[in-house]
Amino acid sequence: MPEGARVLEFGCGQGDMTAVLADRAGPNGTVVGTDVAPRDYGAPVTEGQSARHRWAAPSAATPA
Repeated sequence: MPEGARVLEFGCGQGDMTAVLADRAGPNGTVVGTDVAPRDYGAPVTEGQSARHRWAAPSAATPA
């Protein structure tokens, strides 16, 4: 994937691959991940906990 790529990831779960894609896309790229699971789904970390952690990252955009 080239630096500056724009990626839409469906079924991103807790965002592990989304974070990898964002790293590869670089500061000029855009990566958006979405999942239909409820925010309280997942263990040992829920979808909501993971999302809050990712949104707190310096390179993260404000969630829609």
